[in-house]
Amino acid sequence: MRTEPLELSRIVQLPTLKEKRFFSTHVTATEDEKKALAQRYEILAVNDLQADVKIKSLGEGMYRVSTAYKAEIVQACGVTLQPVVQHIDDQDEELLTTSSEHLIPFDEAEAVGDVPTELIINDEIDYGEIIAQLIALSIDPFPRAEGQNDSNMFAHVEHNNSPFAELAALQANTNKKKND
Repeated sequence: MRTEPLELSRIVQLPTLKEKRFFSTHVTATEDEKKALAQRYEILAVNDLQADVKIKSLGEGMYRVSTAYKAEIVQACGVTLQPVVQHIDDQDEELLTTSSEHLIPFDEAEAVGDVPTELIINDEIDYGEIIAQLIALSIDPFPRAEGQNDSNMFAHVEHNNSPFAELAALQANTNKKKND
């Protein structure tokens, strides 16, 4: 469990939701939040982060959180270390509950369907943390600068002085002697 403050904390209290049954808001991360999230994600920068969040009370301690989120992040290319910009534009929906009796393991949730996968603690929903987690899951784990891929990863290495080049030359000489 985290003890340090969350980078993008936005909280709605359940008594407010129970009374109104619906909550909707737009979130734009501040400069400090973007810097803190970049540190958390271990990337170069979060240039922009925005989200639209809707939370609906379904009764019996169940809540549906719908999130549409957009971000622009910058991370280092896995080959050249050049900055790579990634645009994220996605949406997600999840169910939360105040009762552990409604929970099932996350890996079984897709098979079962519309069931809560997360427990609400302290009668509050931190939708900012939900956004932060969704962005984290959307980050490309293998960023590549334009024109870079695995096939040209070692193109800059001189192969004629490598041990493999020497082995290939030895093999060519051996094959030549066999044929002579």
